[in-house]
Amino acid sequence: MHQCEFCNAMFKPRPQVKRPRACGNCQSKRQQQNEKLWQERNLQRYDPLYHRTRRQQRLALLRLKTKKLIECLRVGGHFFGLSFLNGVLDAAIEGVLIQLGIRRVNKFWITVTPAAAKVF
Repeated sequence: MHQCEFCNAMFKPRPQVKRPRACGNCQSKRQQQNEKLWQERNLQRYDPLYHRTRRQQRLALLRLKTKKLIECLRVGGHFFGLSFLNGVLDAAIEGVLIQLGIRRVNKFWITVTPAAAKVF
């Protein structure tokens, strides 16, 4: 049994962890503390502008994928004689994709390169 550094509760660690410091409930607090300490020690390596820019790029990519997905849904809906509400469906799907995040979206989003498109 080990004692959590954050809530002082006794917990049984996972066998994979060599030196457990936090229980399962406080693990996110430990990670946040480690990130803050790393940023303080590595001020020259941590650039908030870079992270803000990368976030904007990820959101732009998600919006582009949302636009393509809506276009595909509208074509399919037109094929079946259905009409979709403009704007309402777009915002709902964009919200879902943003909550999922770009890494999860990329797992089920197939990107076809021009060279691979010739094969199809």
